[in-house]
Amino acid sequence: MTPFAVTQAHGNLHALSAPRGAETLADLARSLHVSPDDFEHAAEVARRFGFPLDPQIEALLPQPAA
Repeated sequence: MTPFAVTQAHGNLHALSAPRGAETLADLARSLHVSPDDFEHAAEVARRFGFPLDPQIEALLPQPAA
């Protein structure tokens, strides 16, 4: 599997393509052979460290609890 980033700045990781049409987080995760929980966990870690998320991916994620 190619390492990919969920953050806006992706450094040496690959940025993800924009989701297509009605593509969901589950669809995207399945195409990369990971689970939606993996995406949610990565996003939570990035948020805790203050990294802005890739807006295309952020739109597919559940919003964090206030």
